[in-house]
Order: sequence, then C-alpha cells, then structure tokens
Amino acid sequence: MSLVLGVDTETTGLDCTVDRITEIGAVLYDWNPGIPLRIFSVLVIPEKPIPEEVMKVNGITEAMIENYGVLEEDALRELSTLICEADYLMAHNAAFDRGLSTKPSYVGNDRTGKALALHPRGHQISGRDHHSETVLLGGGSGLC
Repeated sequence: MSLVLGVDTETTGLDCTVDRITEIGAVLYDWNPGIPLRIFSVLVIPEKPIPEEVMKVNGITEAMIENYGVLEEDALRELSTLICEADYLMAHNAAFDRGLSTKPSYVGNDRTGKALALHPRGHQISGRDHHSETVLLGGGSGLC
C-alpha cells in the first residue's frame, strides 16, 4: 500500500510574504486502487482581512472564517498527523505554500531549488525540481 497525501491551500492573496492561509485541504489516498482514506478540510483564521477580490475567487468569506475558522497552529497540527501517515506528499504550488508558514510539516524549496518537506522532526526529504507546479515527495513508510 502506498499512501499519498495531496495538499492545497487557499489564501488572502498571492504574496506569500504578507498573505495568510484561509483554508487547508488534504486527501490521503491509497494509490492502488486509488481510494481516498481520509479527507481533511479546514478554514483557517488568517488574522488579516480577506480582500473582496479574493473572496470572489475562492468563495471564502469573513463570515465563514468567523463562524468556522480555527487557528493556523491547530490546522497545521492536524495536517501534520496526515503527513506522518503518508508515504508521499503531493502539493500544488509548494513554494508558495512554504512561504506562508514556517511551521514544521510544510512543503517548499531549499536554497538549492530542490523541493522539500520539513517533517515534525525537522528532517528534509528531497523531491522534484521546484519548477514543477506539483511536487511529489517521500518514498518511505511514512514521512515522520
């Protein structure tokens, strides 16, 4: 069994140095036969206003965040548990997502331009070149 975790985020904008996460979505798949095992979706309190134009794109409103949002730290802790279950981590636009958080278990690029994941113990797992919009990382029995 190969477990693949697909992760994506929604944010308050397109600048990872100032914008914040508003939603994290992830699906843990058993690659063969392609069955989803766990689905994770959480609204995240971005601690900054969501611009009107962003709300039009992703449909996430201030009211939704107010009613259902959780702290980023709590959302990332939950995501970390899924990452630890996965053999592989797949993330769309990982470099952007990495810039949004310095928390462990986030995907991004190191200074050499290689895609990597920092799992909770702080180890790096090498992956594909960062020019790919989607990166696939891992290859062991669990990433933690």
